[in-house]
Amino acid sequence: MQSPYLLVLVIAQWTGTLSFLFMRPRTANHYALMLAGYTLSLIALPEVGNPWAVWDVAEARTEEIFLGILRAALTSPTASSWPDAHPLSPICKPLAPTPIGVRN
Repeated sequence: MQSPYLLVLVIAQWTGTLSFLFMRPRTANHYALMLAGYTLSLIALPEVGNPWAVWDVAEARTEEIFLGILRAALTSPTASSWPDAHPLSPICKPLAPTPIGVRN
């Protein structure tokens, strides 16, 4: 069945239910409920005119997210060492605040 109106109702019900469940305990673990609610809206609402394409769009966006996570994981070690290799590092490093309990 291809019904854009039914899809909008299901998206609204899903987002509303998850938002309600998120607002109750307000813990970090329930943050995933809010993410799931608005992620569905971001993925499915642009495809309301063609409900059969929702799965393909969701799959493509999931692949993009995983590629972004993989890229961040691979470049994180090089990015974290960048400030030490920067030419202005000797000038800026003494100006940076030191964390509590850490001695130079």
